[in-house]
Amino acid sequence: MARLANSSLKASAFVLAALTSLMAAGDARSAPAGLLNKSVRFSITIGAQARGSDGSNIVANRTSNNTVYISSQGRLFSRAERQEGRQTGAKLIGPDGATFRIQGKQIIVVFKHTSGASRLIVDFDPDFRTCTLTALTGGESGKPVQSRGINGVMYTAIGKPSYTNPSCSVTEGNAFGG
Repeated sequence: MARLANSSLKASAFVLAALTSLMAAGDARSAPAGLLNKSVRFSITIGAQARGSDGSNIVANRTSNNTVYISSQGRLFSRAERQEGRQTGAKLIGPDGATFRIQGKQIIVVFKHTSGASRLIVDFDPDFRTCTLTALTGGESGKPVQSRGINGVMYTAIGKPSYTNPSCSVTEGNAFGG
């Protein structure tokens, strides 16, 4: 179940500290044996009221769909897709450019915004057969989160984000067909 997060200064400092530490190239070979040769799919919708640089006021809902494959050598391959209304975007990420990182029994994902970041945490059961997803979003130094929409408009969040429809699943093998 997703946790609602506030964008207080503590949360902002936490997200930025996490972003700084997680954006460094991590050693994916530290993947636990239970995650090797598995694919993890997880998604969530993050919503917020926002004001566009074009003067528009909207309720922005961004659905993030992610697939991570952990190879038998512990290397991460991922695909991140996002959808905002009818517009979509996708990004393939190889093992050397990942913002996806394994830390113990978690996969941690950091999405940088123009100002601020969102952090998704996938927690696994002891056998790595099931997972749950939580999320947190915060701005830099107490500033509101700013993000460019798929439509190219810069949006500034007004208020706290909401998190809905979290899902997470684990399957054996390579979800990318290799």
